[in-house]
Amino acid sequence: MGFSRNLDAGEIVDQVIQVQRLSHKRISNLVFMGMGEPMLNYDNVMTAVDILTDDRGLNISARRITISTAGYTAGIRRLADEQRKVKLALSLHALNEAKRIQLMPITKKYGIADLTDALDDYYRRTRIRPTLEYIPFEGFNDTPGDADLLIAFIRRVPCKINLIPYHSIAFTKPSGFAATLHPSSRNRIEVFADKLRQANITVMIRSSAGEDINAACGQLAVETQSAAAESHSAN
Repeated sequence: MGFSRNLDAGEIVDQVIQVQRLSHKRISNLVFMGMGEPMLNYDNVMTAVDILTDDRGLNISARRITISTAGYTAGIRRLADEQRKVKLALSLHALNEAKRIQLMPITKKYGIADLTDALDDYYRRTRIRPTLEYIPFEGFNDTPGDADLLIAFIRRVPCKINLIPYHSIAFTKPSGFAATLHPSSRNRIEVFADKLRQANITVMIRSSAGEDINAACGQLAVETQSAAAESHSAN
């Protein structure tokens, strides 16, 4: 999608306010993730968190706010330094270095060892278990060996696992490595989760919503942006 600019704190807070105006239920949980990297807009994100959690603001509990990162270790360490009470999630997807580089190119700069040290430091200083976001791909990162790597990792750094179904991005016309990725079957996901649970690891399997309108996890905005770009090129 490319980078346009960072949102400022007021724009971030306003998103929550506008959704709250449309919702019949009080917003009580927030996750910072998706099209932007929160750790690369750290000051604005944390200012927004301060406003959203203040009793003069929306008074949302910090424990119900999650900051997700692709793996920017400096931001993870800063969260620990500041003793923030928000929760931390890491888009992990593989603990094999070569596999994670394919899925998450950021690994070339912040490798598995660096991530492990940062998460270990975060947990020791905050005593808050991070959540590892993990999309299982058929035959790629959903094998017993991949589960064993997760088990060994979590024996060092206590974490929870969030298994997320892969949603088709065929409408983006992927090529190369991206075109080879296919979602794990529900049965393979369950087998993978059971192996982790047998090691006393907390595992959640995310339900899917919004795929029928290309608004599920990993799909937001891309189709609209692609259509706009094609229209612009045609003109």
